[in-house]
Amino acid sequence: MSPSSRAKIQAIIERCAAIDWRLPSRDAARMTAAYQRWQAALGLARPVRLITDPLDVASPARNGGDPGRDSANATIGDIWPFAAGASLLRVLWSLWSPGTAPPASAPQWDVAVAWASAFARSKSNPEELHDRAKTEIDRARAAVDRFASRRPANLWAVVLLESPLLGLFDSPPRIASMARDLLAAVDNRRVWRQLLRRDRARRIARLWNLESGGLKQLPPPDEVVEAILSLGEPMIDACASGALAHVLKDGELVVLAAPPMWTDGRRLHRADGPAIAWRQTKVYAWRGCVVPKRFIVERQSTRPDEIRGVGDARVRRALLDLYASTHGYRRCLRDFGGVVLQEDATGRLWCVNPDPPTLVSHLAETKIVEVENGTVEADGSRRTYWLNVPPNAQTAKEAVAWSYGMTAEDYDGLVVRT
Repeated sequence: MSPSSRAKIQAIIERCAAIDWRLPSRDAARMTAAYQRWQAALGLARPVRLITDPLDVASPARNGGDPGRDSANATIGDIWPFAAGASLLRVLWSLWSPGTAPPASAPQWDVAVAWASAFARSKSNPEELHDRAKTEIDRARAAVDRFASRRPANLWAVVLLESPLLGLFDSPPRIASMARDLLAAVDNRRVWRQLLRRDRARRIARLWNLESGGLKQLPPPDEVVEAILSLGEPMIDACASGALAHVLKDGELVVLAAPPMWTDGRRLHRADGPAIAWRQTKVYAWRGCVVPKRFIVERQSTRPDEIRGVGDARVRRALLDLYASTHGYRRCLRDFGGVVLQEDATGRLWCVNPDPPTLVSHLAETKIVEVENGTVEADGSRRTYWLNVPPNAQTAKEAVAWSYGMTAEDYDGLVVRT
């Protein structure tokens, strides 16, 4: 690969790392210019309309009226846990290139693609939505087909970016993070060769009904990098200037500005306010799970019966953890009727169920293991720790071993406890 391509790759990776999602930039002119370059690469030319809150295009009457209501949370909740970026590349990196680290991940690149879907749904009845969605999908596919057919390197770029609908529901952070991951992999020859396997590429092309004839020859890496940059670089610039999501709607390209976001380093999370904060729309989350606002802003006064009254089981379990974090595990276990399932030399395995008594949900019980630190404190006491463990844990030893990434049998072989 040429030195100029390597320099471009390094510059792109550094630009991605410099994006601050806790306090995003708002540069409308730069964002618009980035989208114009991106559309030009795909042969599109639509006016760009910037909005600063989802409610600027969503119909309040359809979404519950009040921007503070939990309907906004529900819209984003099912999407957030699914990370953007080259997930397959990350999973297989250790197999393809053992001993080397994959591209660094960042939870801020996880994208609320659901907002793009909400844009498409707003102010549309089901029949209109179906017709418009089909029209936009056909146009987006045609644009991608045209780009991919221009030269083999373009087709490889589309296949590697793993997206047949660049331009409809693929948000800027997803495209940008995919491009970043791929560019970071170029310098690892073993990983790059695996990514460019023709059999894998042909399967993806067939899945998306792309003409795969251009995959017969393998273009030089510099050409593939340039093709990836033509689609990825404008979206990286869009992210850096404050774009979160976009959708093609009513002849326009509607772009939603990124709000301030908070995470715990891995997941959407904030203990003292909204984890996503647009001007009107606020989204509250606890350790990766979107939760109703009242449980964050009124966490000290939350009662167990309020948690049991929440309809979603996944949210109930997140709220149980929030309750324990707020009041301590001993009180949590007391208030929710926790029972000791098993006890041995490693600790106590507790079971607690936040579900309403009317539900038969023993398979979804929450398991917590109580352990004492092996190190004695200065006053002679030992600190107690509480660990959430998988619901299939049957013994305290099995639960503690899981926290170390071991089986109970492997844990028995430990000589020193930490």
